[in-house]
Amino acid sequence: MLVSFTVSNFKSILDPVTLTMAVDADDDTYKEALIKTDDGYLNPVSVIYGPNGSGKTSIYRAFMQMKKLILHGVPSYSYNKSKDKNGLCHRSSESADVNMEAVFIQGGSMYRVTVCLAPDGMSGDLELIGERGTETVATYDRKLKILSGGFAPKEGYGPEHVKNLTDFFRLISVFDSIENMVEKTHVFSKDEGLAMLEEQGELDQGAWFIDNDNGHIQSMLFTKLLMAFGTGIEAVEFKLCEGKYQNVTVPEIMVYKDFEIPIKEESSGTRRLIRIAFILSHVLLYGGQVVMIDELDAGLHDVMLTEIVKNFLKYNNRLSPEKRSQFIFSTHNTCLMGSKLLRKDQIWFTEMKDHHHTELYSLSDLKDSPRPTADFAMQYLEGRYGALPEVPAWKEEAEEEGDDEPL
Repeated sequence: MLVSFTVSNFKSILDPVTLTMAVDADDDTYKEALIKTDDGYLNPVSVIYGPNGSGKTSIYRAFMQMKKLILHGVPSYSYNKSKDKNGLCHRSSESADVNMEAVFIQGGSMYRVTVCLAPDGMSGDLELIGERGTETVATYDRKLKILSGGFAPKEGYGPEHVKNLTDFFRLISVFDSIENMVEKTHVFSKDEGLAMLEEQGELDQGAWFIDNDNGHIQSMLFTKLLMAFGTGIEAVEFKLCEGKYQNVTVPEIMVYKDFEIPIKEESSGTRRLIRIAFILSHVLLYGGQVVMIDELDAGLHDVMLTEIVKNFLKYNNRLSPEKRSQFIFSTHNTCLMGSKLLRKDQIWFTEMKDHHHTELYSLSDLKDSPRPTADFAMQYLEGRYGALPEVPAWKEEAEEEGDDEPL
């Protein structure tokens, strides 16, 4: 489970920003939905609000980058500040180092992993946080030309710590675009998060797979979620794909009360809901996973986001604390903010500050933090929390310039 994620000097993020899933100890709102651990409580859901271009996507891409670095090592291209092919660093930074840190719980232990991607390679530490304090149990130090290897245990420590590190990042699924979720073919396995399938063969765009020993259970939960989302879908017909992918079932026909539709003929909005239902059915079935989706409800009706979160919490709460998953996403939909489903420490904002860099803060961080019973949506739209678009008074400006009609 994720405790916190910190990143600096990455795309629109200049100074360190931290997204934490740790709860505000003074707030006992909706405590039954929290994830209890040996070290305290964690939030199962966090949502990020902010105007377009404020840096929400940068947070997701930073987490994607860290996952790639942990699991696959440094990139093969020549990374430097002046010829940064991926545009990783903040444009105004004099440093070429991208720094990331994740605190997480895996295998019953809490860890902190740090990664520094620099022009000459990547370095990092894996620290064990326990009763004896913080101990460095593994390190990574590789030059760009050396692509093999990874985090290596320090003397006196076994490989189980490195395994916990890789296990945690494998169980994370990050989408920096809703279109990546709808238009690409992905596959889940019971031991890993979501990965894009390189070769789709004859499968339709947007098709996906159930690849596990509990496919029947997942298909039942998947169908329940689709019904709860108000799609009108009452059942799903699956087909078994044999050959290259063994034990894989693919949803083929969506069954309504009076008719049936092949999945490829569904509307784009319904296909988004189908994909979201599948992803949530996977993380809720196996548990202990983290899913992050940027612009979760793009193309969906406003009330859908509240129903998605409500059903995630409903089924997540039925799991034991150690099996609960976490759901992190961004949206512009204020209906959820006013739904009375979220705590103050679950609502986050991004705002673009001077020098065009992203600031990240939660509702509970505000100096004049509202009461838990306040109407968060109304107060946000009134401008009390910041993180609103700065729309120029275009009509007044046009009149001042002497135009008869503003454009």
